[in-house]
This record gives sequence, structure tokens and C-alpha cells, in this order.
Amino acid sequence: MTGTKRLRNKLPGIPPDVRALVERYAGWTYQAIATDLAQEAHQRLTRGVRSSAAGSLRGTGVQEGPQPREPKQWIEHEEEAQTLAAQISQAVKALPRLHLEVLGVRPHHVQRRKEDVYVVDVLIESVPTVFASAEQFQDYLEQVRKYCVGP
Repeated sequence: MTGTKRLRNKLPGIPPDVRALVERYAGWTYQAIATDLAQEAHQRLTRGVRSSAAGSLRGTGVQEGPQPREPKQWIEHEEEAQTLAAQISQAVKALPRLHLEVLGVRPHHVQRRKEDVYVVDVLIESVPTVFASAEQFQDYLEQVRKYCVGP
């Protein structure tokens, strides 16, 4: 019996997509898995930026990339989102132990709105995340400073 078949038999009741990930990453180090998943997420997000910008997903209910939490005030202009992306990049320079990478800005369709809004896609410690407002990023930054850096 091969290692894959043995592994499959040891994982009854685990959904096929999760089982596929377990099989794919069996024997990998945590860092290698995180790097591979981050690269995969980055590729999906950057493809999503291009397809969303082209409007190919409009009306389908499908969104590329992580879904944002609804903010008090959405970012309505791409320039505002670009400014937030630059502010995020600048702010994390003061936190050298935090691994945060700005991936880019993309349009995001909200059901109750006629016009798309804009969000900033980032990787935080290899986890895809999205900020839909400057306030969301400031809240995140305060938490990082409070719990990870100290007063």
C-alpha cells in the first residue's frame, strides 16, 4: 500500500479538499507550506485584480480575493485606496517583526451599491487579508501595537 493510500485510509470523514491539502503538504515544513500558500494566494489575488477591474465578475455574485468586513465608510475612489496602501506600507516599516506585504488595490462590488468600492489586499504573516477602510487598518495597527509591541 502506498503512502498516499495509507494516508487516505487514516483520514476518514475529512472533506476531499482538506484531504488533498494534507496529502499535498505531507512532510513539508510549516514555513514551506506557508510560503507555498502565500504564493498561491498572491497569484489568485493578482488574477482577481485584473478580472475584477475588467468587470468580468460583475453581476455574478462572485468576488476574487478575501472578502472585506463592512466598514463604516467604504473607500469610493481608487486614489484613496492607493493612498491607504502607501500608508500601510509606511506604517509597517516601524514594525520590523511584522511581516505585512501590500499586494495592491482592487475594485470590490457591494450588493447595495451601484458603484464599486475599493479595497487594499495585503498578506499578513502569509495570510491574505483585506482592508476596506483606513479605520480598519488603524484598528488593526492599534491591536498589533498593543499586543505584539507593548506600550
